[in-house]
Amino acid sequence: QSLLPQRPPQNPWDTLIEDYEAWDIDVLGVTVTENNEDIAARMKLSANLPGLIVLRVAGSGPAGEHVSPGEIIQRINNQPVRTIDDLERIMTKTDMSRQLRIQVANNNRSSSLRNMSRIVTLVPNMGEESVVR
Repeated sequence: QSLLPQRPPQNPWDTLIEDYEAWDIDVLGVTVTENNEDIAARMKLSANLPGLIVLRVAGSGPAGEHVSPGEIIQRINNQPVRTIDDLERIMTKTDMSRQLRIQVANNNRSSSLRNMSRIVTLVPNMGEESVVR
């Protein structure tokens, strides 16, 4: 047993990957989970924002410089994304050779841009599976 205090994970969102069902969205370079009351209370977020919470972002992936852990993906190509099933449906009908318009909400209550959303344009990773459960 170590007498040193344990350091928290570098990314607090990583703990959610272990505790909740999470999906790797390789074409975007993110790992997500569905927003719910339990996660919102645990991470001090708003449960009122529907969508997929970004838990991890691959630095070299398409979302690397545009999306951060804790933000919520709400729409892809102007179609609402509330669940992983919504995401799979949209991704299977989307031409992956084209850019994707993704609406992302800042869900950090401490942010001065609280619950503000923005549109980011990403070029998907071609040749990757859309969603890996």
